[in-house]
Amino acid sequence: MVDKTSISGTVLPIHTAGQAYANPPDGATPLEETVTGTTQHHTPTPATGVGALTHRERVVLAELGEDITLEEIARRLWVTRNTVKSQLRSAYRKMGVSTRAEAVAWAQAHGI
Repeated sequence: MVDKTSISGTVLPIHTAGQAYANPPDGATPLEETVTGTTQHHTPTPATGVGALTHRERVVLAELGEDITLEEIARRLWVTRNTVKSQLRSAYRKMGVSTRAEAVAWAQAHGI
């Protein structure tokens, strides 16, 4: 059950996806102001390019360029095949690619 009261006992609205309302209902204090003393509205922008990839995603991508299976990559990196698949899925999403060939071409173009 979600506790809808703040520390001071003022009833606050439940926020969608952890975001406070930009215009809270009468008498309610925005969550940011309650926590920090100021109201800030910031929408983070997703990171793109090589900087968006974790170190491990870059390591797996470097291995992907060789003509070996995911199982062989996993063995080389001392992880499970599912870990490699998970890291690749995350990297593919960040790179905006959907195939191994596209990922290899992207990695080569970006110096990985």
